[in-house]
Amino acid sequence: MTTSISLRGAGRRFGSAWALADVDLDLAPGVTGLLGPNGAGKTTLLRLFATALSPTQGTVSVLGLDPAEPAQRTGIRRRLGYLPQEIGFPRGFSAFADGGQGARPAGSARRGHRPGPGRGAARGQAALARRRPGAGRKRTAGFRHRLRRPAL
Repeated sequence: MTTSISLRGAGRRFGSAWALADVDLDLAPGVTGLLGPNGAGKTTLLRLFATALSPTQGTVSVLGLDPAEPAQRTGIRRRLGYLPQEIGFPRGFSAFADGGQGARPAGSARRGHRPGPGRGAARGQAALARRRPGAGRKRTAGFRHRLRRPAL
């Protein structure tokens, strides 16, 4: 079995409360459902996979890489598609400012490369954001996710 994600004795503590404790898990490529009641640790587990959190104990491996190592964490993030339920954007975020960030097709190494849909989409997102505050931000995140074509 090929493993995409592996956890060994992984746990995450917030203050004195454990969100996850001593988790051993191997996930194969494909679709996996994650079900559980509120507070069960589903979001914490996903954030560990996405390198948004580090485990308090144990180890995590994503696509054969160790997120505890900065260079490997960067490698994971380049190959990972992660769109959280709640998206945090910096104050003053705009589709114009972010258009160049996400509008680069995966694997494109040219600096300043702007694909055809990037500029137009950024303008469209800005117009949408002016009509409905917040709407452009969510679409921009989805747009960025689709352009990257992540491995996981």
